[in-house]
Amino acid sequence: MKPTSSPRDAIRSFDMVFAVIYGGYIVLMIIGCMTEAILFTTFNGLIIYQTLAAVLVMLLLLVLGWRERRTYRDTLPSPNAMRILMLTRVLLFELFNILWGDILMTAFLYTTLAITGYSYWGKRASRIILALASVQFIVRQTLFSLQLRQWWEITETLMTFIIFFIVVALNVVILEMIAKERASRYKAESLLDRVEQMHTDMMRFATIEERNRLARDIHDSLGHHLTVIHVQLEKALAYQKEAPDIATQSIQDARNMARTALDDVRQSVTALRQQEKPFSLQGSLQGLASDMQRIGVPMNVQFDGDEGEFSQQALMTLYRVAQEGVTNSRKHAYATHVEVNVALSPQEASLVVHDDGKGFDTQVPASGFGLVGLRERLAILSGTLRVQSSQDTGTTLFAHLPRNPIAFTRQFSGSD
Repeated sequence: MKPTSSPRDAIRSFDMVFAVIYGGYIVLMIIGCMTEAILFTTFNGLIIYQTLAAVLVMLLLLVLGWRERRTYRDTLPSPNAMRILMLTRVLLFELFNILWGDILMTAFLYTTLAITGYSYWGKRASRIILALASVQFIVRQTLFSLQLRQWWEITETLMTFIIFFIVVALNVVILEMIAKERASRYKAESLLDRVEQMHTDMMRFATIEERNRLARDIHDSLGHHLTVIHVQLEKALAYQKEAPDIATQSIQDARNMARTALDDVRQSVTALRQQEKPFSLQGSLQGLASDMQRIGVPMNVQFDGDEGEFSQQALMTLYRVAQEGVTNSRKHAYATHVEVNVALSPQEASLVVHDDGKGFDTQVPASGFGLVGLRERLAILSGTLRVQSSQDTGTTLFAHLPRNPIAFTRQFSGSD
């Protein structure tokens, strides 16, 4: 989204400047007319008419500015309209000069065009207008000075030059303030747009990551339980005639596993709504070993280290690695024994899952999502996964996680 700042937006706080100038001129002309009527005997009705006409010119300038702001409230006038409006102001300034005959007051009016020019065409145009206003004042005042004879009149002319160029300097300062204010607003709007875009991207990425996490949880947790249930039901079918007791026990184990799977699903749904309960890697691995024992695959767990040094996300990731490795050992490798070794040190965590089943060729891309999901989980925490497998020695998974992923990333990239 493009920032909406425009030169016209930047000078809205200076709209009252024109009203003050034109209103001040009206007050000065009325006071001047009254003073001249009191002090000078040469005062006549023509002066009154000229003053009223000059006041009318100021009122027309006020109406012109008010009408322009009302008509072009949110947008700039068209190029032709801007030229007509600027020319109308110049003609009214010249009419005021003819009626009132004050070179300095006319010059001040011309300097106000710099602000209008900035709102129309930008900073460069405002400088050109100031330069032209200065030229017209110098020419007019110089021609007037050539008619002077007394030294005090020449001194007043010099003071007029000084006052005018002080006003010009003030206009330059005002225009610089407008330009800086506009640049600051444009920068702030650009930054706000970037923040909004980043927030949108983060929300989208978070949604994708949450969807991927749920997909991994379904595959790792529910997939493991369904595999065990499948094995138990196959066992029940195999022994339903020869050993009904074994078949019945297998059905009961399958029912218990189904209940466990349902509990896991409920816990996953609950975790989406509230804070998760503390997770124990050692306890979860012992529960996994009990599940494997029920289907006739002994599983040994060796655990060394303090879980308190690692985040719950890291411990859950290690558990998912073990769960996937154990499930694959029974589902694909037909293993008869599984070993899981966990070592938690102050620097890193490592987990090794080894089975004695039939191996596979690690050079052939896997068709499932298990190993891919594990690598994604570990990559989030700057971890790694390595797989070794052969038909003689079975399959071994090596998972490593740093205790502090941020510090690990900085060390790896070589930054301070």
